[in-house]
Order: sequence, then C-alpha cells, then structure tokens
Amino acid sequence: MNEAACNCESCSFARLGPQGKKPNPEPTTETVLGEAERIINGPRRQDYGDARESFEIIAAGWSIIVGAPVSGVQVALCMDWLKTCRFISAKDRDSLVDKAGYTALAARLKGIDQ
Repeated sequence: MNEAACNCESCSFARLGPQGKKPNPEPTTETVLGEAERIINGPRRQDYGDARESFEIIAAGWSIIVGAPVSGVQVALCMDWLKTCRFISAKDRDSLVDKAGYTALAARLKGIDQ
C-alpha cells in the first residue's frame, strides 16, 4: 500500500504529505538553536532520560556491533553526522534542530557545557 494514499484518521500515514513526507511545519519564530535547547532539556529528557546514561547504553551496543570501543560522545557525534547527511539530501529544519541538539549534547558529555 502506498503510505501517502492512506485515508485512515488514526494512523500516522494519514498525517503524511506527498510521497509519505511530513508536511511543512507551521512557521516559527523560535531559532533552530533555541528549539534544540528546549527539546533536549524538555521532551527528549522526559522521553529518554539522562542523555549521558542513554548514550552510554547506545555506545555499549555499538561497541559490540563494530568490535571496537565507542563512547557516549562518539554516539552524539555520529548522530550529528547522520543528521548532517539527512539535511544535505532533504534540507528540512528538523534535521538542523536535531543536529544542533546532538552537538549540544556532545559538548555536555565532554564537559564543555552544562
């Protein structure tokens, strides 16, 4: 089934635009950096808990997968790179917000920022 063709009001596909993409969000006066700061200190922290703990768990799994030690900071940097690649191909604001959030978390984990 073509995801964009679904007319069901209860499924996530119904909220997708052409080619299964999310429609453009409402215009905002919040900066990319401001939104990233708000998200990593609010909803994401509530959803996933402390970033240091979360990234260390991810790092442990990635270490097993790649067969080499991976740190929480490296997890943040890899996720930042993933968002960079997505932005290059899609040029969406959400990728930049997420990228800024991962950069801020990398700085926090490294002890550069609080």
